[in-house]
Amino acid sequence: MRKSYFNSVIGYKAIKKEIYRIIDQLNNSDKYANFGIKEPHGLLLHGAPGVGKTTLANCFLEASGRKVFVCRKDALNACFSMTISNVFEEAETFAPSIILLEDMDKYANEDRFRRDADEYVTIQSCIDRVKDKQVFVVATVNDIKKLPDSLIRAGRFDHVLEMKCPTGKDAEEIILHYLKQKSFVGELDVKLIARLLEGRSCAELETVINQAATYAA
Repeated sequence: MRKSYFNSVIGYKAIKKEIYRIIDQLNNSDKYANFGIKEPHGLLLHGAPGVGKTTLANCFLEASGRKVFVCRKDALNACFSMTISNVFEEAETFAPSIILLEDMDKYANEDRFRRDADEYVTIQSCIDRVKDKQVFVVATVNDIKKLPDSLIRAGRFDHVLEMKCPTGKDAEEIILHYLKQKSFVGELDVKLIARLLEGRSCAELETVINQAATYAA
Protein backbone atom coordinates (compact mmCIF):
# COMPACT_ATOMS: atom_id res chain seq x y z
CA MET A 1 0.00 0.00 0.00
CA ARG A 2 1.26 3.44 -0.86
CA LYS A 3 1.51 5.63 2.23
CA SER A 4 1.00 8.70 0.00
CA TYR A 5 -2.73 8.20 0.58
CA PHE A 6 -2.19 9.58 4.09
CA ASN A 7 0.00 12.58 3.18
CA SER A 8 -2.88 14.94 3.97
CA VAL A 9 -2.86 13.71 7.59
CA ILE A 10 -0.05 15.51 9.44
CA GLY A 11 1.31 13.86 12.59
CA TYR A 12 -0.51 10.99 14.34
CA LYS A 13 2.28 8.58 13.37
CA ALA A 14 1.27 5.87 15.87
CA ILE A 15 -2.34 5.86 14.66
CA LYS A 16 -1.31 5.85 11.00
CA LYS A 17 1.01 2.90 11.68
CA GLU A 18 -1.96 0.95 13.03
CA ILE A 19 -4.05 2.05 10.04
CA TYR A 20 -1.37 0.80 7.59
CA ARG A 21 -1.54 -2.62 9.26
CA ILE A 22 -5.34 -2.81 8.87
CA ILE A 23 -5.16 -1.75 5.22
CA ASP A 24 -2.52 -4.39 4.56
CA GLN A 25 -4.81 -7.05 6.03
CA LEU A 26 -7.68 -5.93 3.78
CA ASN A 27 -5.55 -5.71 0.65
CA ASN A 28 -3.56 -8.90 1.24
CA SER A 29 -6.07 -11.14 2.98
CA ASP A 30 -4.60 -14.35 1.54
CA LYS A 31 -1.24 -13.67 3.18
CA TYR A 32 -2.88 -13.35 6.60
CA ALA A 33 -5.25 -16.27 6.01
CA ASN A 34 -2.20 -18.53 5.63
CA PHE A 35 -1.42 -17.72 9.28
CA GLY A 36 -4.99 -18.43 10.35
CA ILE A 37 -5.70 -14.71 10.82
CA LYS A 38 -9.27 -13.57 10.17
CA GLU A 39 -9.99 -10.33 8.35
CA PRO A 40 -10.86 -7.49 10.77
CA HIS A 41 -14.46 -6.28 10.83
CA GLY A 42 -14.34 -2.63 11.79
CA LEU A 43 -12.43 0.49 12.77
CA LEU A 44 -13.78 3.22 15.06
CA LEU A 45 -12.05 6.61 15.23
CA HIS A 46 -13.14 8.79 18.13
CA GLY A 47 -12.09 12.14 19.54
CA ALA A 48 -13.03 15.80 19.85
CA PRO A 49 -14.38 17.61 16.78
CA GLY A 50 -11.70 19.02 14.49
CA VAL A 51 -8.90 16.54 15.19
CA GLY A 52 -8.98 15.00 11.71
CA LYS A 53 -11.11 11.87 12.11
CA THR A 54 -13.01 12.34 8.86
CA THR A 55 -9.84 13.20 6.94
CA LEU A 56 -8.13 10.05 8.19
CA ALA A 57 -11.24 7.97 7.50
CA ASN A 58 -11.43 9.24 3.92
CA CYS A 59 -7.76 8.39 3.39
CA PHE A 60 -8.52 4.90 4.72
CA LEU A 61 -11.40 4.51 2.25
CA GLU A 62 -9.20 5.54 -0.67
CA ALA A 63 -6.32 3.29 0.35
CA SER A 64 -8.62 0.29 0.74
CA GLY A 65 -9.35 0.25 -2.98
CA ARG A 66 -12.84 -1.05 -2.21
CA LYS A 67 -16.25 0.22 -3.28
CA VAL A 68 -17.36 2.71 -0.61
CA PHE A 69 -20.80 3.29 0.91
CA VAL A 70 -21.31 6.31 3.18
CA CYS A 71 -24.04 6.65 5.81
CA ARG A 72 -24.82 10.07 7.33
CA LYS A 73 -27.72 11.18 9.53
CA ASP A 74 -29.88 13.01 6.99
CA ALA A 75 -33.30 11.54 7.67
CA LEU A 76 -35.92 11.57 10.45
CA ASN A 77 -35.43 8.98 13.18
CA ALA A 78 -38.37 6.94 11.93
CA CYS A 79 -36.71 6.50 8.54
CA PHE A 80 -33.03 6.39 9.44
CA SER A 81 -32.91 2.82 10.70
CA MET A 82 -34.15 1.72 7.27
CA THR A 83 -31.48 3.87 5.63
CA ILE A 84 -28.80 2.11 7.69
CA SER A 85 -30.13 -1.33 6.69
CA ASN A 86 -30.20 -0.35 3.03
CA VAL A 87 -26.58 0.83 3.12
CA PHE A 88 -25.44 -2.49 4.60
CA GLU A 89 -27.47 -4.50 2.10
CA GLU A 90 -25.95 -2.61 -0.80
CA ALA A 91 -22.43 -2.97 0.60
CA GLU A 92 -22.99 -6.72 0.97
CA THR A 93 -24.13 -6.94 -2.64
CA PHE A 94 -20.96 -5.24 -3.89
CA ALA A 95 -18.48 -6.92 -1.50
CA PRO A 96 -15.59 -6.63 -0.99
CA SER A 97 -16.68 -3.20 0.15
CA ILE A 98 -16.35 -0.68 2.94
CA ILE A 99 -18.93 1.36 4.86
CA LEU A 100 -18.34 4.74 6.50
CA LEU A 101 -20.69 5.54 9.39
CA GLU A 102 -19.96 9.25 9.77
CA ASP A 103 -20.58 10.87 13.20
CA MET A 104 -22.18 7.67 14.43
CA ASP A 105 -22.82 9.09 17.91
CA LYS A 106 -25.34 11.50 16.31
CA TYR A 107 -27.44 8.76 14.75
CA ALA A 108 -29.79 8.56 17.73
CA ASN A 109 -31.24 11.12 20.10
CA GLU A 110 -28.51 13.22 21.74
CA ASP A 111 -29.67 11.99 25.16
CA ARG A 112 -26.83 9.70 26.21
CA PHE A 113 -29.24 7.46 28.12
CA ARG A 114 -30.82 6.22 24.86
CA ARG A 115 -28.06 3.70 24.24
CA ASP A 116 -30.61 1.09 23.15
CA ALA A 117 -31.96 3.33 20.41
CA ASP A 118 -33.24 1.58 17.30
CA GLU A 119 -30.43 3.07 15.20
CA TYR A 120 -27.70 1.47 17.31
CA VAL A 121 -29.53 -1.86 17.53
CA THR A 122 -29.87 -1.80 13.73
CA ILE A 123 -26.13 -1.18 13.26
CA GLN A 124 -25.29 -4.07 15.59
CA SER A 125 -27.53 -6.53 13.76
CA CYS A 126 -26.28 -5.33 10.36
CA ILE A 127 -22.63 -5.73 11.35
CA ASP A 128 -23.35 -9.24 12.61
CA ARG A 129 -25.17 -10.08 9.37
CA VAL A 130 -22.29 -9.08 7.09
CA LYS A 131 -19.57 -10.54 9.30
CA ASP A 132 -17.09 -12.61 7.28
CA LYS A 133 -18.64 -11.34 4.01
CA GLN A 134 -15.81 -8.90 3.21
CA VAL A 135 -17.72 -5.82 4.37
CA PHE A 136 -15.50 -3.61 6.51
CA VAL A 137 -17.03 -0.84 8.65
CA VAL A 138 -15.36 2.47 9.55
CA ALA A 139 -17.06 4.82 12.02
CA THR A 140 -16.19 8.31 13.21
CA VAL A 141 -17.40 9.37 16.65
CA ASN A 142 -17.09 12.57 18.67
CA ASP A 143 -18.36 11.24 22.02
CA ILE A 144 -17.83 7.50 22.42
CA LYS A 145 -19.65 7.57 25.78
CA LYS A 146 -22.95 7.97 23.93
CA LEU A 147 -22.58 4.55 22.31
CA PRO A 148 -23.59 1.20 23.86
CA ASP A 149 -20.69 -1.05 24.87
CA SER A 150 -22.30 -3.89 22.92
CA LEU A 151 -21.90 -1.92 19.69
CA ILE A 152 -18.25 -0.97 20.04
CA ARG A 153 -16.98 -4.26 21.42
CA ALA A 154 -14.35 -6.43 19.72
CA GLY A 155 -15.89 -8.54 16.98
CA ARG A 156 -17.85 -5.54 15.73
CA PHE A 157 -15.19 -2.84 15.94
CA ASP A 158 -11.91 -4.72 16.36
CA HIS A 159 -9.91 -1.49 16.32
CA VAL A 160 -10.96 1.50 18.44
CA LEU A 161 -8.50 4.39 18.11
CA GLU A 162 -8.68 7.69 19.95
CA MET A 163 -7.48 10.80 18.13
CA LYS A 164 -6.48 13.42 20.68
CA CYS A 165 -5.66 17.08 20.14
CA PRO A 166 -2.08 17.19 18.81
CA THR A 167 0.78 17.86 21.21
CA GLY A 168 4.59 17.97 21.01
CA LYS A 169 6.04 16.96 17.65
CA ASP A 170 2.60 16.33 16.16
CA ALA A 171 1.49 19.88 16.97
CA GLU A 172 4.75 21.31 15.62
CA GLU A 173 4.39 19.41 12.33
CA ILE A 174 0.79 20.57 11.89
CA ILE A 175 1.64 24.19 12.70
CA LEU A 176 4.62 24.14 10.33
CA HIS A 177 2.38 22.69 7.61
CA TYR A 178 -0.05 25.60 7.93
CA LEU A 179 2.72 28.21 8.27
CA LYS A 180 4.24 27.10 4.96
CA GLN A 181 1.02 28.14 3.27
CA LYS A 182 1.41 31.74 4.49
CA SER A 183 3.88 34.57 3.85
CA PHE A 184 5.49 35.94 7.01
CA VAL A 185 8.35 38.39 7.56
CA GLY A 186 11.21 36.88 9.56
CA GLU A 187 11.49 33.52 11.32
CA LEU A 188 8.88 32.06 13.64
CA ASP A 189 9.47 29.80 16.64
CA VAL A 190 7.30 26.76 15.85
CA LYS A 191 7.98 25.13 19.24
CA LEU A 192 6.86 28.27 21.07
CA ILE A 193 3.69 28.51 18.98
CA ALA A 194 2.95 24.83 19.72
CA ARG A 195 3.30 25.44 23.47
CA LEU A 196 1.05 28.52 23.31
CA LEU A 197 -1.63 26.58 21.40
CA GLU A 198 -1.36 23.34 23.39
CA GLY A 199 -4.67 21.50 23.66
CA ARG A 200 -6.12 22.99 20.47
CA SER A 201 -7.54 20.77 17.72
CA CYS A 202 -6.08 20.65 14.20
CA ALA A 203 -8.96 22.80 12.96
CA GLU A 204 -8.31 25.37 15.70
CA LEU A 205 -4.58 25.48 14.87
CA GLU A 206 -5.39 26.21 11.23
CA THR A 207 -7.88 28.92 12.18
CA VAL A 208 -5.51 30.68 14.62
CA ILE A 209 -2.68 30.71 12.07
CA ASN A 210 -5.00 31.99 9.37
CA GLN A 211 -6.22 34.78 11.68
CA ALA A 212 -2.64 35.74 12.51
CA ALA A 213 -1.85 35.97 8.81
CA THR A 214 -4.98 38.10 8.35
CA TYR A 215 -3.84 40.54 11.04
CA ALA A 216 -0.37 40.67 9.49
CA ALA A 217 -1.84 41.42 6.06
